[in-house]
Formats: sequence, structure tokens, C-alpha cells
Amino acid sequence: MAPSLRAFPPRLSEIGLDVDQLRDGTLAERLRLPPPAQNHRGRHALLGGLIGGVSGVIACTAISNLVNDAGTGFSTCDTKAYLGFGLGGAAIGAVIGALVK
Repeated sequence: MAPSLRAFPPRLSEIGLDVDQLRDGTLAERLRLPPPAQNHRGRHALLGGLIGGVSGVIACTAISNLVNDAGTGFSTCDTKAYLGFGLGGAAIGAVIGALVK
């Protein structure tokens, strides 16, 4: 037999809750809210470092092309410059990423 529409919503006593039990808990418990989000500082620092490292390599290539004589083609940095710009960008990006909430 299908339940009648008068049975909905179920009464608190039918589902095993007492009104006093609902009043005793905190607001979050009464509303059954999920726990607060975790702090993702490490993930933000990692992503900021990756973005900063890529930006550093792109900046090194752009500066190298701007300094290079016109008409000589595409120019790239040497390995030391790439490491310097990449690591510097990664460090700055990681610090900024760690500060973002």
C-alpha cells in the first residue's frame, strides 16, 4: 500500500529524533552542515611555484629575443639563465601561492 500524502513530512518522533535533542546541539550539528574546508596552502604553493617557473622561463626567452639583433631568428637563453629565471620565478610564485587563502 502506497503511503498517503498526509504521512509526509514525517514527524520527528517517527524518525527517532526528539525536539530536545535538536535544541541541545550546535547550529552546525542541527543543520547537519559539512565540516569546514581544509587549508590548501601546500597545494597553492605548488601551483604558484609551477606557474612562476614557467613564467620565468618565458620571461627569459622574451628578454633574450628583445636583446638579440633583428633578423637573426628565434633566440633562447643559455642553461644558467633558464635555471636562474625558472627557479626565481618558482620561488616567488610559491611564496605568493602560500600567502593566498
